[in-house]
Amino acid sequence: MNEMTPSLWALMQTLIGTSLEVPAWIRTLLSYPLQSAIGSKEFHIHVDRKVVSESYLAFLDQQIELCARGPEWNQVLIARVNVLRPYVGKEVVHIAFEHGGNRYMIRLSEEGRGQVLQIEEQ
Repeated sequence: MNEMTPSLWALMQTLIGTSLEVPAWIRTLLSYPLQSAIGSKEFHIHVDRKVVSESYLAFLDQQIELCARGPEWNQVLIARVNVLRPYVGKEVVHIAFEHGGNRYMIRLSEEGRGQVLQIEEQ
């Protein structure tokens, strides 16, 4: 299921609702009730649940080798590989937040009490 559920929203509010690692607009959005956030015309949220695969990590490794988008993007990909490698075969939730041309990707695991794996500005 690739939608923001009440339990996932509550987990996001708990894990990053007060985090200084995300911009103020994300913290503001997370202060809203779920239905208000989903219905907002100025914020967009996209949820994608994926099981991390070896083939995806191999693809990222190949992109790192090619360095096609330059060294700055390579650092983003290297960080992504390092975060995801321990989760091969496990589901990771990818949540994209968009507002005013800004986009942040938050990856988290819902195992146990939940854990933020990565916050990536895109």
